[in-house]
Amino acid sequence: MTALLPLKLADAERASGVLARALQNDPNFRRLFPHDGQRGAMLQKTLRYAVREGAMFGEVYAASPDFEGVAVWHPPRVATSMLAMLLRVGAVRLPFEIGLTPARRVLQFFNFVEDVRRALAPSEHWHLQLLGVEPAHQGRGYAKRLLSPMLEHCDKEQVACFLDTQNPINVRFYERLGFRVVHQGAVPPTKSDAWFMLRAPQRPSTQVE
Repeated sequence: MTALLPLKLADAERASGVLARALQNDPNFRRLFPHDGQRGAMLQKTLRYAVREGAMFGEVYAASPDFEGVAVWHPPRVATSMLAMLLRVGAVRLPFEIGLTPARRVLQFFNFVEDVRRALAPSEHWHLQLLGVEPAHQGRGYAKRLLSPMLEHCDKEQVACFLDTQNPINVRFYERLGFRVVHQGAVPPTKSDAWFMLRAPQRPSTQVE
């Protein structure tokens, strides 16, 4: 991962801003936070805790010191649940920051994703929790740049990767990187379509270019 910039807890504010701007038009987040004028701020407050969680328990990377994009990863063998990890980084304050009803919707969403991940992913896997590229930099290869070093690491260690996406445009992108859809269904409480994808570790001769 030497080509990327590792992030720490102190970077959570900047990183969550990048992710909020990148994901504010994501179908699921549009339904979780339906008011256009409030979505950006509420999304950043929510994702700040996800970035803090990743920095404390997993790995978070920016594409460069200019923060064109950010990726949040959870490592294998994390025994603690996602909800417990979020609470440990202060997410208990989220209902006071974005309101009880939106916080309840967010919690329901994270719980659903966690349940599906535990049911479908192998015991040893990296979990791509979040990936986002600044709108001004989208379409320039930053998403692949953020993912490629970790995918190469997983191939070397022969460990799987798991992710979910609520944007159908992303499915083809991830398929080109070796992921395959293992489940598709509606995400409560928004009923957004979601694709859950798994990437088995690849041998060098079969890696996707």
